[in-house]
Amino acid sequence: MSDDNTVLAVDVCSGGIAGRFFKPAGHQPRAAIIVMGGSGGGVAWSADVAAQLAAEGYAALALAYSRW
Repeated sequence: MSDDNTVLAVDVCSGGIAGRFFKPAGHQPRAAIIVMGGSGGGVAWSADVAAQLAAEGYAALALAYSRW
């Protein structure tokens, strides 16, 4: 886990893309990751995973492909 695990989150809805974007606060992310859940769609599970990845230093988009 990073020393500063503060995470910033923002909902995204643009150009047919919907989801929740997470990034580590205070420093540049290591890389970017897209997280998609299973058949339930939405962002419930994927947002939890994306937030954990952001706490580890990655930018992560919890992508909602249905039920947003």
